[in-house]
Amino acid sequence: MSTPLDQIPAEDFTALIGQALAAEAADRGFALSVESTEVSPHPTGRALPGFAVRLRGPAGLELGQGVYAIEHPQHGRLEVFMTPIRRDASGMLLEAVFN
Repeated sequence: MSTPLDQIPAEDFTALIGQALAAEAADRGFALSVESTEVSPHPTGRALPGFAVRLRGPAGLELGQGVYAIEHPQHGRLEVFMTPIRRDASGMLLEAVFN
């Protein structure tokens, strides 16, 4: 069972920086590596502070913005809206905002 997204703190992704998470979108499985988190200074509708997490996918990842399923070791399968923010030699960088 997965945790509701509004109950997940930034620290639970910060602890995973450098680790790969299994992910799925458009019936394709791949790994996303947690690159960074950034806590928002702005108020949100969450009881917890909002934050953004950046994840890096494979260079050949040809998916746009949309809902990606990721397997978090503590929170289970999470369905998260992500946006590609750039592609470079290391792969595709995606961002998910929790607010």
